[in-house]
Amino acid sequence: IASPVSRGTHMAAVETARLYLRRLLTADMDQYYQRIYADPDVMRTLLPLGPISRAEFDTRVPIFMVEHWAVHGFGP
Repeated sequence: IASPVSRGTHMAAVETARLYLRRLLTADMDQYYQRIYADPDVMRTLLPLGPISRAEFDTRVPIFMVEHWAVHGFGP
């Protein structure tokens, strides 16, 4: 059973025995890019064109994450 840790009306984190989900931090961006957006096997399932450059990632992904969290109180 998930144990949400909340702040106000938005969930800050969800923790189970095997999983800990929390908001993506600026400090996470290097690993997030390397493990997902720079990996051809992962990107093959997400985007038909494959991996994106770090410059493209830096202009699109962090902004999307911040906006999604601001609007919905959770993020991708």
